[in-house]
Amino acid sequence: MGEIEEAFKLFMDWVVYLNGLHKLGGQILVEFAKKLGAYRRAKKEEAEYFARVAAAAHSQRLSLYLGPGSWLEDTSKALAAKLDSATTRLWIYLNEAHECLNHLAGISKDAIEEHSEHEATRELERFNLSTGDEVCAGADRTTRNGKFQGRLPFSEYSSMMALIYKMLEEDYNMQRKIVEALGLDTPADALTEYCTMWLEQPCIKWYVIDRALSWTQIPEESMS
Repeated sequence: MGEIEEAFKLFMDWVVYLNGLHKLGGQILVEFAKKLGAYRRAKKEEAEYFARVAAAAHSQRLSLYLGPGSWLEDTSKALAAKLDSATTRLWIYLNEAHECLNHLAGISKDAIEEHSEHEATRELERFNLSTGDEVCAGADRTTRNGKFQGRLPFSEYSSMMALIYKMLEEDYNMQRKIVEALGLDTPADALTEYCTMWLEQPCIKWYVIDRALSWTQIPEESMS
């Protein structure tokens, strides 16, 4: 195996690892969304209890001494702590993901520098977006029935690494914006959209990743 093939395989190993991290991050985000819903319900019940005590006592001063119930306070505090924990773990994930991107950038530095954003976009256009079939004749000659059949030119590996790195970088930037937007006041509809975007990864073209994996002779099965 030549130097470029070895570099490409190492690059794709890090891509697979980053994908595993991404799934864990998605689980944490979904957990945050569920806990935030529970927290809001607990705070609502706490407020309603307070209102009932005030109405029954006919005295706002007395209601301050009576309630709300300690079990409601404990519940909301416990949920708030879990929300803080989820947010912390999401930031830890982002730090690890950023380190992975740094490794990918180190492996594919020359490829990234040689391919501008326009060129990376042009590489993506070499794939049929409706079917996921690559229209690059050179690569097609080396792939039959989803199995890698032979060596590719240096330029093919180089352009593929640049394209994949660009997609992963955009995905990471999207995730970072999502985490930065999280808080106790995050609207429910916005949170649902964040979860969908995180899980679906609109910046990633998975058929491109699958094709790249086939070049490393890894069994071609979708990572999405």
